[in-house]
Amino acid sequence: MKKMVRDVIYIYIILLFVFGCMNIKTHKADNDTNYFNKHTDNRYKIGIDNFVFLTKKHKLEIGCSEDTGDPICDPVISSVASGMVFSSDSKSLFVLTAAHFCKKDNYPGLSEEIIGTAKDQDRVLSIISINEKSDICLLIGVKYKDETFNQVVLQISEPELGSDVYTVAGPNGFGGPGIRPVFVGKFAGCDEQYCMSTIPATFGSSGAGIYTEDGKLITIVMAVPKDFNNLVISPSQVDIHKFIRNIDDLVDIYTY
Repeated sequence: MKKMVRDVIYIYIILLFVFGCMNIKTHKADNDTNYFNKHTDNRYKIGIDNFVFLTKKHKLEIGCSEDTGDPICDPVISSVASGMVFSSDSKSLFVLTAAHFCKKDNYPGLSEEIIGTAKDQDRVLSIISINEKSDICLLIGVKYKDETFNQVVLQISEPELGSDVYTVAGPNGFGGPGIRPVFVGKFAGCDEQYCMSTIPATFGSSGAGIYTEDGKLITIVMAVPKDFNNLVISPSQVDIHKFIRNIDDLVDIYTY
């Protein structure tokens, strides 16, 4: 029976590798933070500095141990997403992203781990709060001594229609050390449920922050229409503000 369960999970892991957002092309660069300080366009500095490349890994637990040596026991990247450091203190950072990435899969026999790459350094992230209805998630992870992040300011009023907006994201898994893909577009408006922007996005862009031209956070990337990946659908500003405010009342993540 144990062998049958193991075989089923083995097939699942193979399918994850083939179909699970696995078009991942990371670039390994020298960990030189001074490069970004010297070569960053100030228009996009907040988004670039606070960008987080997210990966979710599954690992087989049945019949596996540290000394097994079986490749099937190695962690497998099942999905990727984008996020942003919303705030930080001396020891922790808080990462905002999409709830559909954070949602636990809960497959029997598999453990799950979220890794966030910020400032070209990896760290394990844990879920603080998740709102599936609005598709918003907040994660927490360790902040290293040599790291500094911008304090993100929420855009209180709705930006003008047609105003410039941008995002920093890792579409199709193009992310990791040395890479900060910046995408620009126009703000298309909000209603009570959603905001829209004309920014290119696809799998892996989910959770990326969408900023005004002066670096204030409007919302995050949630989805794109089928067969048209140049219109981003996002949680409404009302939902973003409410989500942050409710968490801040308990955890004190943000100074208003």
